[in-house]
Amino acid sequence: MFHTLLKFQEKLATLPVLTVLICGYFLFPLLLLPQILPAPYKPLDLMPFYTPEIAYTILNSYDLAAKVSYINGSQSIDTLYPVYYATLFGLILSFYLVRLYSDKHPAQVIRLLPYAAMAFDLIENFAIISMLQNLPEQNMSLAWLAASMTLLKWVVIVTCILCCAGFAIKFYRVQDTETSTRPHNGAKPKTPLTILKPGQRDIPKLSFAGHRHPISNTSCSSH
Repeated sequence: MFHTLLKFQEKLATLPVLTVLICGYFLFPLLLLPQILPAPYKPLDLMPFYTPEIAYTILNSYDLAAKVSYINGSQSIDTLYPVYYATLFGLILSFYLVRLYSDKHPAQVIRLLPYAAMAFDLIENFAIISMLQNLPEQNMSLAWLAASMTLLKWVVIVTCILCCAGFAIKFYRVQDTETSTRPHNGAKPKTPLTILKPGQRDIPKLSFAGHRHPISNTSCSSH
């Protein structure tokens, strides 16, 4: 299943697809997510962490309309949202990783990380919905489940953002390095680029000037 998902990501990880998805992403924070819970109420899932006591204090502060809105929004908009951002993060990571490393390199597993955030987010939604539906009864186990899923979700999301930024920097640094080593007369270098095309399995061991490329060493050692 994971192999199929990685292959699916590889096919879709193109600049046109990413451009459309990134533009579409802004519909959520600007239009859709604010509809889940009306102001001035504070949703639990935007907090980095909370205790059961804090969670129930916040939930009990909602009026009936806010509770119904939160439940309905969590079952619809906030179910679609984790799927969307997991897909977006997965494709961004795939765009860089399939070009930096071979198919069997351990770094390819990082492309699955956004789906862990999605799973945590969906479990968090389930727990919060259950807490709201059972009010005024307080279930500490559900509250701790929601709190732990919220924390794990944000840890993984921040990790995904850092990974996207890190691999993007690495990718463009490699491109700059290879561009600077091209012959000044415009002729093509005799050795191929170390930036891989999606699906390419073998990584060249030497760069243009005869020096070993840092990415090549890392990738070759993993085989």
